[in-house]
Amino acid sequence: MAPSQDGCIFCQIVAGQAPKAVVYEDEDHLAFLDILPAAELMTVVIPKNHHPSDFSLADPLVVGNLVGAAQKVVARLKRADPRISRCVLTFEGHQVAHLHANLLPLRRDATTPWQTWIPPSSPVSLDRLEPLAAKIRQANS
Repeated sequence: MAPSQDGCIFCQIVAGQAPKAVVYEDEDHLAFLDILPAAELMTVVIPKNHHPSDFSLADPLVVGNLVGAAQKVVARLKRADPRISRCVLTFEGHQVAHLHANLLPLRRDATTPWQTWIPPSSPVSLDRLEPLAAKIRQANS
């Protein structure tokens, strides 16, 4: 696969051409907070190289490595917010045509089996996301 693809927002994020609130990065992957989250601390995990978004057609090694990176991110999310019980992992790929995993943190409390939050109607600002991302980055293993 090509290292990047013109017009791909995730490739632009990897290249530093678009804003992001990074929570994890390694040689091959980047994880950042979603600007239209369905739950607080919802995170997107991507391979840095461009791969088409249909994970069922992707190289199994690429998908496996992406899941491994997502597991590392979940561990950080849990350390950053101990209320997180687990995360839902999805591969949807219909909004951005770059292979990616979405992590949806779930919190358990005394009154609600699983809590998320009401999704925002407009993108969350980087000013709001960056302090959250910094907290997660500091929750290093």
